[in-house]
This record gives sequence, structure tokens and C-alpha cells, in this order.
Amino acid sequence: FDFCLIVLHLKAGGTVSDRERRANACRLLKEYIDSQLRQGGEHDFVIVGDWNDRLDNPLEKNVFLPFLEDTLNYRFLTLPIAGNVFYASLIASDVLIDHILVTRDALDEYSGGRTFTLRLDDELNGYSRLISDHRPVMALFPVFR
Repeated sequence: FDFCLIVLHLKAGGTVSDRERRANACRLLKEYIDSQLRQGGEHDFVIVGDWNDRLDNPLEKNVFLPFLEDTLNYRFLTLPIAGNVFYASLIASDVLIDHILVTRDALDEYSGGRTFTLRLDDELNGYSRLISDHRPVMALFPVFR
């Protein structure tokens, strides 16, 4: 399973300006990946990181709209767990703001896979103080089993 991995960290914050920066970054990222797909190179993209926003926001405030509207070519593997506080990636606020996005071709390898957060703060004393205020988000691709 050859793929192109993109790791990102979008602008944090709750202001209109912060949200607009994230929305613009998503638009530009989609344009970049679309251009790579059109060129015929690698078609399996996996985009991971701190997107700093919720997938389950209303559409009029959803920074992920370019990807969410293009269901033929993109899928957030974290979408099924969005809104479930058990899978929160931000420990202090019980929201999922760290996501995994894949392109259509990567879905073949993901078929039968699973996505979840690693609740390391439940296992390691002082995790949020010593390591991070975010839990890792993980996707299991059966091709690697």
C-alpha cells in the first residue's frame, strides 16, 4: 500500500478570522491534492493531524465543506466517530478536532478498517500534563494485518 502522507496543523482559535483561515487552508489543500490526482501520480493520499475544527459543525460554519461535498473523491475516516465524546481527541473539551482524511483510492485498503482515538490519558498518569492535551487518532488499515 503506497500512499502519500500529509501531516498538518491548522490554525487554532474560535474567532471568525481563525475559522476563515482554516476554511481557506482546506480549500487550498483540496486544490493541491486534486491537481496531484489529475497529474496521474500517486492516488492514495492520507491526510492526518490537528485540523482544529469539528466535522459535525453546521454546513454554513463547516471549514471542511470542500472535502465533505466531494464524496466521490474524499472521505474523513473520523466522520463516523464525530460527536461521540468517548472518541474526543481534545481531552479538556471532549471534542474531536484531530482527523484522518483519505482519497477514494485509499478506501480500498481501508475496507474493513477501524478509526478511533487512543485514550492514552486513561492509561498513563499525567499524560495531558507531560505529553499532550490531545489524544492520538488512529486508523487501522486491514492491509497491514
